[in-house]
Amino acid sequence: MKFSKVILILIIEFVLSNEIQAWKNNLLIPTRLECDASPEWFSNYTCHIKPVSRTKKIIVAWGIIKKPINKVFMHVQIFKRFNGWQPYLINESFEGCELLDGKKSSNSFHNYIYKISKPLLDKYTNINHPCPYNGTVELYEVDYNKVDVPAAKGTVFPSGYYKVIAKVHEANNSIIGTGVLQGIVKEIKI
Repeated sequence: MKFSKVILILIIEFVLSNEIQAWKNNLLIPTRLECDASPEWFSNYTCHIKPVSRTKKIIVAWGIIKKPINKVFMHVQIFKRFNGWQPYLINESFEGCELLDGKKSSNSFHNYIYKISKPLLDKYTNINHPCPYNGTVELYEVDYNKVDVPAAKGTVFPSGYYKVIAKVHEANNSIIGTGVLQGIVKEIKI
């Protein structure tokens, strides 16, 4: 992660820290989920937000990988809606297999993503091991009202509308797939 981005995050956290001391948590409420997988890599896939009742919705995603994925690279961008979608703090690429190995990296963004994603991946997916990946991969039925989202707990994600775009590709730049998640972060006061 570039030094300037680290400084920017620290400044934002310092400036807003007094404001959010009263927050118990921020709640991420997904409103839209889209996935697109390459037919070269997946024979079948789905992802959507499924209403179970009037007050409960779950996130469901799964797919069947045609051939082993040995090295995964991801590019993640976060946008916040101000007047249209504007880039917001994160626009980074990283090696996914290395991330799931759990080894400390010299890249602080890599370590931050690992800290946030590892507990969620362990609990809600079968993508909780290092590469290679093959067979069926799935995100279990996640009731997002009960998910503790570490990324939303700090000052970096104040209330508002967000969009996360993740592009996944293999070592030879062959596109594996893309995912777009839109949602609302709401403040929950104590």
